[in-house]
Amino acid sequence: MHTRRQARRLIRISTVLALCAVTVSSAMALLLCRYTVRDIGFVSLGEPNWILVIDENNSGLESAGRVLLQDSNVDLETRRLGQDVAGDAWLEDRDGRMLQLPLQPGLSDMQKIESVVRSDARTRIADAALDRFAVILLLEGTDAKANTRAREAIDSAEAMLAELDADGTSLPRRIGKGPDQVIVPVDAGESVLRWSLGLPIEPGRQPSIAVLYGRSKLAGRVLHGPGMTAGDILDQLSVVGLSCECEQARDWALRPSLPGTWTRSYHMSAVDQLGFDPSHPLVLAEVRRILARGNDAPVLTNPGDTSEDLVLGYSESTVIEDIPVSPAAERPEPIAPPAQRAPGSRSNESLGWISILLGAIVAAGIAGALVILRRGRP
Repeated sequence: MHTRRQARRLIRISTVLALCAVTVSSAMALLLCRYTVRDIGFVSLGEPNWILVIDENNSGLESAGRVLLQDSNVDLETRRLGQDVAGDAWLEDRDGRMLQLPLQPGLSDMQKIESVVRSDARTRIADAALDRFAVILLLEGTDAKANTRAREAIDSAEAMLAELDADGTSLPRRIGKGPDQVIVPVDAGESVLRWSLGLPIEPGRQPSIAVLYGRSKLAGRVLHGPGMTAGDILDQLSVVGLSCECEQARDWALRPSLPGTWTRSYHMSAVDQLGFDPSHPLVLAEVRRILARGNDAPVLTNPGDTSEDLVLGYSESTVIEDIPVSPAAERPEPIAPPAQRAPGSRSNESLGWISILLGAIVAAGIAGALVILRRGRP
């Protein structure tokens, strides 16, 4: 009898501890599963990637800029440009590179400013990024065969991404609608777009490829030349799908968004697609915390070299031909990182709260076990 009583007591204790373990596991799952890098791409922390510099004596151009740049990621500054500076408007990036405007003669003041934040290709990218996993931008060169190879590499990368998504284990969550493609022909112009990507404003022989997501944010360095492969493109696509809190370098957070506008219509569409408001103060606060944690992460010289290693468990070296531009332009790493939150992606709550929660659960389990033992004593 005494032995049976002890057995029943042990069974009850084991049941309590098992329930505690299940509760801990469920709590950890909830805490660790919230954001992906793509989610973060829709959050802006308010720091611009670009500056429109206008001669302080051109009041008409300044007035147009105040109106058209309100919903953009381009700041406006007036400076005394001096006689040694040609033109009265320049677009500047964080590295000090400057592009003179207008790029086409005969534009009005409004058209000059509008060319900074709007173009056909950038509108297509922004529209597609709202409900597609990512956007693969192909800027064609004058070599038709090279353009064909680039398109084939893009198609192969999309097929490989679909396989990763289908197995259900390689990425934190299903990607939904796969990447969209935006192809810019040689004769399409798009000088501001090309310049913002660190490319010469005039197309060369070789095509270039960029992967963008969220608010037209770059996922990695711009790929250029005959060395581009489907693996290079997959590397960057994989980064977009990763948990933003995994122990990887935060290079993706330092990448710029293209010069453009983010209207209320775009914002509401993003809220509808994501299921959360990327401009909510609590979202912004958590994003800052996530990115701040990245300060301790290892810095990668080429983020594209590691995403495949993170997702697939192995690494394959890539060959990317350097873009023939100035050294400053080769580093498309503009200013402060944008970020955001979405239900169903990955993210850790602060370690302090996790410790408190787990401590409370374990304490409750021990207390329950002690109560059972005490009641079972003769």
